[in-house]
Formats: sequence, C-alpha cells, structure tokens
Amino acid sequence: MLSAIKLTIFGTASFLFVFFGAFVVFRLLDKFKNLEKGFFHIMPYIILVVFALGTISSGRDFSNGVYESSGPAGWFHWVQRLTTIILLLASLERIINGFVHKRFNQPDFWPWLGVLFFFWFTTVFTSAVFSDHPQLNHEYFYPLVFFITALFLSDQDKNAFIYSTRNALIVIVLLSWLFALIKPSMVFHFGYSQGFIPGLPRFSGVAPHPVILSSLALLAGIFLMFKPFKSLLLNRFCWLLILLSIFMAQSKTIWVMVALFVFVYYLYIEAQLNLLRGKFSKNIMLKFVPLAGLALIMSVFFILFIGLDQLIGQEKLEQLSTLTGRDLIWAAVIEDAKFNSVFGYGPDYFKDLMSRIEDSAHMIHGHNQYYDTLAKAGQVGVVGLFLLTFYLIYKLIKVFSMKNSIFSFFIFLYLLIRSISEIPLTYFGYTIDLIFLISLIILLRDRECPNITK
Repeated sequence: MLSAIKLTIFGTASFLFVFFGAFVVFRLLDKFKNLEKGFFHIMPYIILVVFALGTISSGRDFSNGVYESSGPAGWFHWVQRLTTIILLLASLERIINGFVHKRFNQPDFWPWLGVLFFFWFTTVFTSAVFSDHPQLNHEYFYPLVFFITALFLSDQDKNAFIYSTRNALIVIVLLSWLFALIKPSMVFHFGYSQGFIPGLPRFSGVAPHPVILSSLALLAGIFLMFKPFKSLLLNRFCWLLILLSIFMAQSKTIWVMVALFVFVYYLYIEAQLNLLRGKFSKNIMLKFVPLAGLALIMSVFFILFIGLDQLIGQEKLEQLSTLTGRDLIWAAVIEDAKFNSVFGYGPDYFKDLMSRIEDSAHMIHGHNQYYDTLAKAGQVGVVGLFLLTFYLIYKLIKVFSMKNSIFSFFIFLYLLIRSISEIPLTYFGYTIDLIFLISLIILLRDRECPNITK
C-alpha cells in the first residue's frame, strides 16, 4: 500500500514537472522566436573555460621538477554536466528558431546536413550500436545536435560564434599567463631539459600539456590575424602573449607548423592573385607544384618523426625508427581490423588494447585520425571520415577566390595536420576540436563566401 502511494505521488510530481516545464519552455520559445541571435555563440567560452578549469582544479605541481596531479576536483564533473545542459538548451532554441524562420530552405543546408549526419552516423552511431563491442551512451548524440545547430544559425549567430572563438582562445592565453604570476609551479615545468635552450622552463599554461597550449595559441593567432580587435594596442598585446606562449611551450611540432602556415599563406595569396587575373601563369605553376609538395612532405615528416612532444624518456634514434611508438598502435589496429566487422571493434577499442599490451600508457587513442576511426568504427567509419574530408576540400575549392577564404583554409589545414598524429574528428562526446570544425562549417556556409563582418 505504501509503495503504491509513493508511486502515485512520484508519478503525479513527474507529470506536473514535465507539464509545467514544457509550458515554460514553449512560453520562452514563443517570446524569443524572433530573436535573431541566440546563445549558441557562448559554446567556445564554455568549452574552453571548462577545459581550463579541469587543469586548474587538478592541483598540478611542477615544483619538484616532475609532474604531480590529483586529477580534477569532484565539483568539476558537476560543472561539466551543468554546462552541457546549457549548451543543449542553447542548441534547442536555435534549432527551433531556425525551423520557424525556415533556414532549412538555404541552398546548401541539405547537402551539409547529409554529409554531417552521414559522418556522425558512420563514425559514432554504427560503432556504438553495430560494432563487435557495442556501447551506446547519451553523450554520443551531443555532436550531432551541435552539427544540426550550426546549420540553423542566423548571420548574427555566425558572426558571434567566430568572434567568441577568437575571444575564448585569447582568454585561455591570458589565464595561462595570469597563473604564471599567481602559481608558477602549476604552469611552468622548471626541470624540463629536452628543449633547444638548456634550463629554459617549459610552459603548459592552463592546458593539460604544453603541446595543447601552443596549439591553442596558434589558433588564437589565426583568429586574431583575420578578426583583429579595433584597438591596435590590444592587438599588439595579444600577439605578444601568443608568440611568447608558443615559444615558451617549446613544442617543436608547433614551431614547424607556424613556419608552415607562414609559408602557405604567401603561397596561397600568390595563387589567389593569379586566379583573379584569369589564369595561372607559368611562374606560379613553377612555384606552386614543388613548394606544395615540399610543404606536404615537411608537415608529415615533422609531425610524425620529429613530433616528440608527447613522449619522454626514449632515445631519439629509437623514437625516429618507431615513429615515437605509433607504429605499435597502427600495427595493432591493422591486425585487429582483419578480425573486426565492417563496423569496427567499438568505442572502447583502445581500453582493450592497453589491457593487452605492456607499457602502453600512450595508447589512449590511435594517434592518427584514420587509424583511430578504423579501429573504432571500421571501414564504414573510414568512408564517413573521407566523405567529410572531401566535402570540406570541395567547399574550400569553391571559395578559393573569395575574400577571407584563406581563413577557412587555415582552420582546415590545422585540423588536417592534427589528424596526422591526433584525433580531432573523433566525436564520442564533444571536445575542444569541435569548436574549430563548427567554425570551419560556419565560414564555408556563409553564402559560400567567408566574408563575416564585424
């Protein structure tokens, strides 16, 4: 009898909560249905600041010359849950607003939706449901929601998102140097001895690793270059901190990427000018073909062979001959792929791999986008990955001669280079790399002309 009473009370309370909650939501949607700019543009701030909080709350300490950390504080996980709810609500509002204003009638809406859905379906959903070791989680649906939201954004939303990304990246750089003053032992590794300058401490900032900090600083420079502040003094101050962060992080990989980006910038501009004149001259072809090949070879060589930032304690000759241990991961993926279904092993492939191989602390993912996708999502996932990549290249070619198209190209190039040794396009949940993919989609979708204004 008591159980029946409790069940009745619980059922009634649940019904009232859902009813009045839905009533409030629909009233808010009705009130804000004509809102041109929603709240989705806060995503870069939320993701990057929460990302920094994870490091700040971990109690990281380099004062003894070694890495010491207790891991993120217990309250940090509740902050993550709360911010996820905020992002989902902001996304829901923009999707409904987009339906009300029929933004699905835009010419490129359905092709983008088809490509992004197919990419998510083949790399995430099929792996979670149809793979050899299926594991479905509600977090796997978040990236799809954010992809759909990106397609329903208004022009003001697009503007706000790009500038929010720029500002959020610069906030991370500023926070890093603020903690350099407040708690230097948290952001500086004073015992670092493998840099080009002996005795120079390595700067991690509020990122988990110096390579990640320098990557974010590089992106901050890209966004600041194409979307500068109105104040010249503020721009110079931000550039100083960005360049200092890249230098002090002592990531040889990122240093090479900076040189590559500068090289590509001038090559891209010259090719663009020749195209605007109506033809490619013999001179540009003589420059473009060998230099483009050299740029590709350099980027692959340095990221794979000289990108030693993630691993310490091995001899350099051994690192060069084994691709810093990545060859073991890739060999295992290729071997296991023979026995896995076309849908792959499943989302937890690398947890299983670490349990099978000794000294495998670095085998947390595929250290390459292709191998990671092949392992988790199989051949089906690889097809989805290639479709997204080729569609992005197709869109970049279409906007090649348009204003600010190099902005889009730089973000694409950043994701492409990261894909050589990292996994920026693996979305079993959402990561900071999702911000940059959405930024790229926004720039390429802006009437197929990346010309977002202030």
